[in-house]
Amino acid sequence: MLAAAPAAQGRAAGADAPAPGGSLLLAALSARGGLPGARPLRIVHLGDSHVASRAFPGAIRELLEPLFGAGTAGLLVPGASGQGSPGGPRLEWDRGWDIRSAPAAAAAAGTGLTGSILEGSARSGRVRVRGSFAAARVVFLRGPGRGGVTVRLDGRPVAFLSLEAPRVEAVAASCRAIGPGPHLLEVEPGPGGPVALTEVSVDPERAGLVYSPLGVVGAQAGLLLRCREDLFVRHLAIEAPDLVIVSFGTNEARSRSFDPASYEGEFRELLRRIRLSAPGCGLLVTAPPDQAERASGGWRPVAARSAVASAQRRAAEAEGATYVDLARAMGGAGAAERWAESSPPLAQPDRVHFTPSGYSLLAREVASAIVGLVEREREAAPPSEIPERLRAEASRPFRLPEERPSLAQRRGNGASRRLVPPRPEGAGGSVAAWRDASGRLVLSNTGPVPCGTPVLGRRGESAQ
Repeated sequence: MLAAAPAAQGRAAGADAPAPGGSLLLAALSARGGLPGARPLRIVHLGDSHVASRAFPGAIRELLEPLFGAGTAGLLVPGASGQGSPGGPRLEWDRGWDIRSAPAAAAAAGTGLTGSILEGSARSGRVRVRGSFAAARVVFLRGPGRGGVTVRLDGRPVAFLSLEAPRVEAVAASCRAIGPGPHLLEVEPGPGGPVALTEVSVDPERAGLVYSPLGVVGAQAGLLLRCREDLFVRHLAIEAPDLVIVSFGTNEARSRSFDPASYEGEFRELLRRIRLSAPGCGLLVTAPPDQAERASGGWRPVAARSAVASAQRRAAEAEGATYVDLARAMGGAGAAERWAESSPPLAQPDRVHFTPSGYSLLAREVASAIVGLVEREREAAPPSEIPERLRAEASRPFRLPEERPSLAQRRGNGASRRLVPPRPEGAGGSVAAWRDASGRLVLSNTGPVPCGTPVLGRRGESAQ
């Protein structure tokens, strides 16, 4: 059966349901253990075009699944890119449906989590979710002039909702599938006014990683604040994430209207809303990667990127979030130019986005931060706060899989880990790669290739 429920109720608690303040650790232990009744580890990743790419979230998923088990994407949001998982449930709709993005001034009319809704009427056809899932929640907006909607599961009508209401609010229809998938969930508008769908949240058939990347090309962090606060809280609470990753800043750094003080307040407000939506969840902020812009005679680092990162760092500290600066991990200002000139390239010719190999390196920094968060909670948690069925899992540390030789990083001494070393004074702009005596891949733009096994020449040269 399927019934309507307030969206704020979120997902049902499972056998290993977390207590407030410890959800990330207990979810990680439960997902890794895979015992009967185990629940998945749910991660929502909000961001711009980097998250919207398939390469970046795909590489993060590839690193985390060996630790927490193969899963799926839990949150499917119209208007966001990069979502879904290989072979996982997909959100699709007939041509009569339209994605509508609300301008900032129209936020009171109601939007989805990323500032958009999927709107259709009786003549629009259907919205579908195809794939294997154990349960699903479909979130709509009620409001003046809204029509009715029928929800079907595997061809059987299971609910009808009237969405007419005096005030805009979110309402969720929840269902549980019978038997193993694949299943087909369908949404069909009825007569009357238009229907606004904001997201679908699905539960996997077995415990594992439920990673939901929601990227919007060209987005800035302020896009998420276009969603009215009470609606934002309900939209995110329906997924009840154990960890939220926030990855914005690339577009802010190029904005002529960027103001560090106002941006810090705006970014802190976004983090506050996330905390309000999912109390006890982990919160990770990744400052934007290095980027470059055209200048006379070549390229130069985008100067405002460091100011954006500093504002994000202060906001993260104020809200108790973990902070990782991806540009620093790359090697600091100027790294995007070196990555673009490496052979093979790690950055795209625009010096803003990255190749699959470049995104794989950035993904390891994000995955390392996630594992570090879980491991710190594991080490700090008193045994009495760990459910007995998970204590054996809690005795084992969390570690990322070994790096592939093709993705190996050169690590400098000290606390700062850099994916590619910064260019010393007078160094060239191209990169050579070779394997050292231990078989690790080393990247460098300084001087000749030392004795070893060269695998890539400098740009314009052939490997030996």
